[in-house]
Amino acid sequence: MSRTFFKAKKFLASKFSESQTGRTVLLRLFGQNGDRIMQAMKDAAEQFDSTATAKQLKVDLLKLLLKVLLLYREHIITPEMAQPAKQPLLIMMDLLIETLEADRSKRSPAELARVMAECHDAVMPLLKPNVREHNWRRLTRVFDFYGNESFLTAFLLDPAYTGTRTSILINFQILLKRYELDGQIAETKNFLRGQALERRAQLEGMGSHPPP
Repeated sequence: MSRTFFKAKKFLASKFSESQTGRTVLLRLFGQNGDRIMQAMKDAAEQFDSTATAKQLKVDLLKLLLKVLLLYREHIITPEMAQPAKQPLLIMMDLLIETLEADRSKRSPAELARVMAECHDAVMPLLKPNVREHNWRRLTRVFDFYGNESFLTAFLLDPAYTGTRTSILINFQILLKRYELDGQIAETKNFLRGQALERRAQLEGMGSHPPP
């Protein structure tokens, strides 16, 4: 694929993320739960800062998600290349859910901020060589805001954020359970497929060597 064609596709992804089409793509990828998480994050940002900041962060998130999707589909980023970022990302998601599930007195904004900073540093090497500077800076802007200890202190501990906390927790739980179930179904299908192939090979072997 030519570099020019790839740039054209990146441009289209950028335009999609600024329109209703971007939201449609996200709904196809993550369903209503992903859309509700995005909206809750926007609401929390607006509550902590301003409407303008919340809108900018949502645009940043949409653009980042769609560009990463394009990089994967075009094999610019491979699963092997993404492996170093996988563990920090999973640790961050696990800690976020554990923190939201915990009693208020046991929530640690500082710990979550530290883990989010590590996640940012793990993901950045995937983006920086493959997108323009103003796009990889979106990642830093998103993490600088949502991973800021002042924001996390308000979000995790202030009763005024109860609604957004609950929405993010419930929808993350549903989303992760769905992917976990999808993984289990895929494993079961692969196992059954393997069993069927093994049985077919046994039958074909019996047929090629008839008894005397």
